[in-house]
Amino acid sequence: VHIKARKLLDQRAVEADPTLATAYAALAQVVLWYEHAWTEAELHFRSALALSPGKALVHIAYGALYLRPLGRLLEALAEIDCALEQDPLSPLFRTERAVTLFYQKKYEEAAESFRRALDIDPRFLMALEGLTLVRTYQHRFEEALALANQALQIHGRQSRPLTVLGIVYALAGNAGEARRVLGELREPGGRDCVFAGRVAAIYIALGEKDTAFEWAAKALEQRDPTILWIQASPIFDAFRSDKRYAALLCQVNRSEER
Repeated sequence: VHIKARKLLDQRAVEADPTLATAYAALAQVVLWYEHAWTEAELHFRSALALSPGKALVHIAYGALYLRPLGRLLEALAEIDCALEQDPLSPLFRTERAVTLFYQKKYEEAAESFRRALDIDPRFLMALEGLTLVRTYQHRFEEALALANQALQIHGRQSRPLTVLGIVYALAGNAGEARRVLGELREPGGRDCVFAGRVAAIYIALGEKDTAFEWAAKALEQRDPTILWIQASPIFDAFRSDKRYAALLCQVNRSEER
């Protein structure tokens, strides 16, 4: 009901002012995240870009939310750079650039961009998470653990920093601590919403593919946006060699069925 209501509001915003680029971008995000309607989402993004070709928020949304999950990373980077040209001091834009570099596995370039975001805002959670993951994938586990704990100290034991902590522990070979984090994430009546895709990511890092696929299926049921990253994010690399991956990807990329 909530999803339908949000889509209806965005559709009404478009109808009320067909020249409002951000309304088309918002509608694109809704149909992409909650309906996995990629073709429809691109049409809305294209409308937004045509109406306001220089609007930073439209470029960042198109690059980060549509192009990057599809693995169209060079195109995504170009869109994000368009946004950065207009607002080079945005920690969000700088972080989205870093995430795209992380997807390209250009880890040191990504780390530099995350650091620049943190120079602008030392508390910016998305940048702290991203730098933690970069150091983890570089096997710099001590530094990664320090960054993960820094994020938890600043933002509390929310699901997002806890997820990254679990991935650090798992990839560092500390399965016991990773499972402790999983237990905390899955506590009934937790502090905030825990997306199933985040739990799946920790199980992937633990090397437990069967359980990871079970949680990925739950993520699809939840319409958890995290599951959209399976095609391009290094976190989901281990999925792609499994025979079940193709079926999962088909469920994520349903645009041709609509």
